[in-house]
Amino acid sequence: MLFAAAIAGAGLPFMIVELLRRSCAIDPQPRAAGLFLAGAATGFVALVAEQLVWPYVAPLVPAAHVPFVRAFFVIAVIEETAKLGLIAGQLSQDEPADYRGFAILAAAVGAGFAGAENALYVFGHGPAVIVGRICTATPFHICNAIVASRLLWLGFRRNEPGYLAAALLVSVALHGLYDYSILTDTLGHGRFWFALAMTGGIALGLLRRPAGSAAKQ
Repeated sequence: MLFAAAIAGAGLPFMIVELLRRSCAIDPQPRAAGLFLAGAATGFVALVAEQLVWPYVAPLVPAAHVPFVRAFFVIAVIEETAKLGLIAGQLSQDEPADYRGFAILAAAVGAGFAGAENALYVFGHGPAVIVGRICTATPFHICNAIVASRLLWLGFRRNEPGYLAAALLVSVALHGLYDYSILTDTLGHGRFWFALAMTGGIALGLLRRPAGSAAKQ
């Protein structure tokens, strides 16, 4: 049961990407499966790095600021730096003809991160966590990657490196807000839903833009 749940948690994120692609009428991207696996491997390394770094950082942080520092400057910075590095690397290759195809490749990387995290959570907390994560953290990882990919794409097209910094800043801010809301939501009010809904709304809006309009910008 445990291994079956871990496999499901690792694989379902890629199915979500495929559902997004089909629902938005985006052409299949042959490299998506490979990037999903690369994202999972990179995500695993990033998650291990977080666990190694935090014990050294935590004693230096005042107790009142622990959730903020952990969410924004440890979890978000480490994960999003690794994720965006992998996504940005695709721009030097034969990228899709329009932005939406590139966004699907970015979503596959985000799905890989989510899959690795899901599997680790199953082994750490049991199979019951999968349902909640498939409805929350998994779509957040995917949608945050899509949002950042737009800035990366524009920077590549306009030859303006500043967009890379902007993409990292936005993705870290969204990710930090999401995790900070979870870490401080002791009463179970579900404040993280705001970050998830906002990120998801932006991502869906980008995917549903006409292909021609995205390619010309």
